[in-house]
Amino acid sequence: MENVHAAERVAKAATRSMAVSKGKIRPLGWAGSLLFFGIPTLLMLANFHLGIPALEGLGLSPFEAFIVASTVPMAILFAAALAALVAEQAIADGSKLREALRIRMRFPRLSLKAIFLGVGVYAAMVVAGGVAGVVGRALVEAQLIPLPDSVPLLLDPRAAINAATLTKFAGGRLAGNWAIIVLFAVQIFFNVAGEELWWRGYVLPRQELVFGRRTWLVHGLLWWGFHAFKWWDLVTVLPLALILSYAAQRSRNNWVPTMAHLLANSLLALLMLAGVLGLM
Repeated sequence: MENVHAAERVAKAATRSMAVSKGKIRPLGWAGSLLFFGIPTLLMLANFHLGIPALEGLGLSPFEAFIVASTVPMAILFAAALAALVAEQAIADGSKLREALRIRMRFPRLSLKAIFLGVGVYAAMVVAGGVAGVVGRALVEAQLIPLPDSVPLLLDPRAAINAATLTKFAGGRLAGNWAIIVLFAVQIFFNVAGEELWWRGYVLPRQELVFGRRTWLVHGLLWWGFHAFKWWDLVTVLPLALILSYAAQRSRNNWVPTMAHLLANSLLALLMLAGVLGLM
């Protein structure tokens, strides 16, 4: 009898998985892709080039203005991804949401293999980004890529990342300023979770139904374009966007790009942490 019940549970789980993995996923072609990437791109452009100066004018430090400008759009993506998933899969309870995240959005149980693959993808991004970054900085220094009048200090390719720069960016006080780390943790969470749930979790599988094996290239180029808010850095971002998109499609496990993305975005936070601890 126990074996019968176990078989029934397995069959039900398989049926639910099939419904989540097939059912309601609609193809996303060029028009939808441009819309889904275009709106966040415009929002980021507005936040960085209009929002940051406005926030600093209200008395926020450059760091606080940067955190708000970069976090709000990502929090919107995070909420949009979950809302789209709930609507698409007609989710009515928490257990079905977890299952949809696991299957539809490709976030299975986190494994050591996924962690190691993510670290490997990050290493490839470091190498490719390092080479591309040299080219990008040379183009900026040669004034072949224009810089805006106001560049967030930590996004300025001309700025040296040292204790003086980080202290200035933090508003004049870095050592012992633990509020900075808390704000950075919130920013990193929404940046990584928002982008990975929306781009790789929700959008990429829909694009695969149209673009097939070439989806990583289409997706990667569109995600690269999303970074137009820092157009002076697009040379560096291009290989990173393509590598991450390829890893996501090839592995079909979004913990892999999420791990690589988290490592990439945490480097600056670690430098700030060193400053808060007085190690710089």
